[in-house]
Amino acid sequence: MPTECCVPQCTNRGGHAFPWSQKDRVKIWTVVILRDFWKPTIHSVVCSNHFNSSDYVCKTSFGTKPLQKKLKPTAVPHIFNWTPAESSATLKRRKRHIQREFKQNTQVW
Repeated sequence: MPTECCVPQCTNRGGHAFPWSQKDRVKIWTVVILRDFWKPTIHSVVCSNHFNSSDYVCKTSFGTKPLQKKLKPTAVPHIFNWTPAESSATLKRRKRHIQREFKQNTQVW
């Protein structure tokens, strides 16, 4: 049974599960969702409305549409109702910043 999107003010059902195999990414997703005193569970999902088309891997065979949208390993939800429409340059800058933080946090010393 699909669950409701965990983003505040979003009532869509179903979506993408949190990347539990990468704890740092779970932390980043939790921070950008902006829910106070909330921790995601294994049933928490974020719907596709909170991702750009560039956040998806587009693999097809023989020119057909992919059966299922698959997120890139670096995808982070960044489209929310409470943020004003931002320019694509601003979105790209924010995405680069988050990816840079992610890379710095995952380096093994």
